[in-house]
Amino acid sequence: MHKLDQAAEEGLRVLVTHVERLTPTPRFLERLSRPAGCFLPGLEHLVQPPHPEFCLLLSTDLPAHLLHTEIHPSVLSLVAVLDLSLSSAEIQQLMLTQLLQNERKTLLSRHSQLQRDKQLLEHKLISEQEFLLDSILQSDSPLLQEEVCVSQQVCVYQEVCVSQDSMQQLQFDLQLLSEELQHHDVLLKAPRNLVKLASTFYQALQEVSRLSSDYCFPLQGFISALQEAFIVEGCEVELSNRLVEKLLHHYRPSLYSAHLPALELLFSLALLQHHSQLCSDAEKAVFLRGLQDVPLPVTKIKAGSLPPISSLLPGWIPPPILPQLLLLERILPFRGLISSLCSSPAQWDEYLHSSDHPPSVSGPVPCRSHSHLSLIQRGILLKTLLPHSLQGLNQDMAVYHRPLLGGRETPYIGNPKALYQFLRKHEGPVILTSPNQRGEERTSIHPLKLIHSLAHCGEDTQVQVRVVSFGADREVILSHLSTAATDGHWLVFINCQLLETWDTKVTAHIHQLISSLREERRLIHPSFRLWFLTQENTSTSIPASVRVCALPLVVSSCLDLKEQLILSFQQLHSFTQRPSLSGVSSEDMELLMNTAVFHSVILQRHKHRGGRHSW
Repeated sequence: MHKLDQAAEEGLRVLVTHVERLTPTPRFLERLSRPAGCFLPGLEHLVQPPHPEFCLLLSTDLPAHLLHTEIHPSVLSLVAVLDLSLSSAEIQQLMLTQLLQNERKTLLSRHSQLQRDKQLLEHKLISEQEFLLDSILQSDSPLLQEEVCVSQQVCVYQEVCVSQDSMQQLQFDLQLLSEELQHHDVLLKAPRNLVKLASTFYQALQEVSRLSSDYCFPLQGFISALQEAFIVEGCEVELSNRLVEKLLHHYRPSLYSAHLPALELLFSLALLQHHSQLCSDAEKAVFLRGLQDVPLPVTKIKAGSLPPISSLLPGWIPPPILPQLLLLERILPFRGLISSLCSSPAQWDEYLHSSDHPPSVSGPVPCRSHSHLSLIQRGILLKTLLPHSLQGLNQDMAVYHRPLLGGRETPYIGNPKALYQFLRKHEGPVILTSPNQRGEERTSIHPLKLIHSLAHCGEDTQVQVRVVSFGADREVILSHLSTAATDGHWLVFINCQLLETWDTKVTAHIHQLISSLREERRLIHPSFRLWFLTQENTSTSIPASVRVCALPLVVSSCLDLKEQLILSFQQLHSFTQRPSLSGVSSEDMELLMNTAVFHSVILQRHKHRGGRHSW
């Protein structure tokens, strides 16, 4: 505060970073308050006006939507908020700069320099044109028509000639620059298309992040996840599919099981739009949000005012769907849908309700009247007619990228070794979130047990896991933090959801360690790691300054049957390795294996009864 007071007196400009860590004091609020001759709550003296040129800027890395919950209200009430988030075009340019390989990065740098040179030449050309126009106007003035001003006319004429020559040279240089820029545009077209697709993927990820307050996916982490996909050369389709695979591979451990299909579906729609243009923005909006929010030139239809043809519809179409059908009928590709349903009810019933094969968007509609519908249009049709029977829709849409999930190297709770390798790429803290133990989202492993398993997956099997509860004394926690950073322990803060406020000295020490991990890694033991354990929808209890740089992991049952079987057999193997079970007979072992299989099947049946999370 002393430096801030001094800056206010001298009229300096001050930038205060990481304002989310600030606990405002009356003196600090005094400096934020501009008016003179007034009192602020908690102050006993009059607020003195600062120097007229004094400027105080506060900055934070937090996204704008977190400001009202993470920054003290007394601070927000005294400042103007300016959101400097990157636009879509700026995000694409940043990705292009960071993801291109050396030779193309050099090309991009040259391209940017040429664009600046072109702008400079254009400004010079405009200046020459203005100068030429002024010279011509001066030559026509009455004063220069006199004989005494002949010498001045000659000078003006010479200046005009020089200006014309200069303009011709500038135009020639501009032409050369434009041709070189066009050549660069051809060379950079493929990377730019790929980056444009990646930007769409990032937007999809942000849409999924709104489904839970536990999610926080910064842009820099997204770009880091893309880097491996950009290393390998290939055609645009191969690289885009590789992008999807890498992103799903990277974000799968961070998503609840009910939200992963949403991300896959949004990726599929993005690929449809990018490659085949078989999905317009309007169709995407209808598919995701339905017809009720899409502006169409129709009036709202009441259930009692439906046309007589609605009485001829098959009985298996519930009445609440009729208004949606009438809206769908007014979209050109779906014209004649109601008539087709009335004239061919058996064919439609077999397509929609057959027990042998569930309805799918992967093949054409069997009814000739609507066999022309595209994949996204078939998806809209199924969502309208069968709004509650869409389990296989995501798999059908994913045929365009076929993500290789569930492989040996896929990180998830049933594959600790792959999950450990995944963690090694992240040096910051880890937030491990457990779903509430009710409803559909149940886990097969305790978070602490998972951490202990991960601690023994590396080459150094001596990594020690230290557990800290927030009921402990402040000095004990600070001592644990220092010891863990020095000796390379994994320090686990448990039950973070129970903590309403954090001790300021503890959070300051945590921030110092996180900064050291970024800037002075040599001061921290390479095995050191911070863990924060919390429960679903309570991650906001962890300081936002930690969340924005932490790797979020979810102990979620995001497993298919094969993965669940692998996890169950791993747990069975660990159980039978106990000394007390060394003499298990083959009959008992067979019984245990059958029990593990039965347990896995029951978990899968329970998971697919319906999701607790909506999207």
